[in-house]
Amino acid sequence: MTTSTALEYEGLLLQSRDRLLHDLQQFESEEEEPQLISGGGNPRWTNGADVASDVQEQESDFVHLHRLSRRLELVDEALELLRRDPEEFGTCRYCGGEIRERRLQLVPWSRLCSQCARGEAGLEEGA
Repeated sequence: MTTSTALEYEGLLLQSRDRLLHDLQQFESEEEEPQLISGGGNPRWTNGADVASDVQEQESDFVHLHRLSRRLELVDEALELLRRDPEEFGTCRYCGGEIRERRLQLVPWSRLCSQCARGEAGLEEGA
């Protein structure tokens, strides 16, 4: 891998990292706002339907937060790998084959080639 290619991927990863950090901060600031019934000003937990709705929303928020956090971990791992061993960066960790440039442009934190990612349903990719 050339130095310019490594710098290009590093730039993509840093952009992804900045977006993820922004999304996490925005998510956390929204979570700090009190949940109120629109117009009523009363806490949403005043009836059973609202409680059920809040629980479902909290579960959805937890899943979203987990995905953002996991993707941030993957980006950080990819950055560390790229800096430590640029030649290993574009190599699939399962089959050892090359991860195509197109895939790395779209998913720069990818550690799986397209074929292995399809086989694993992207679970390791955080996609």
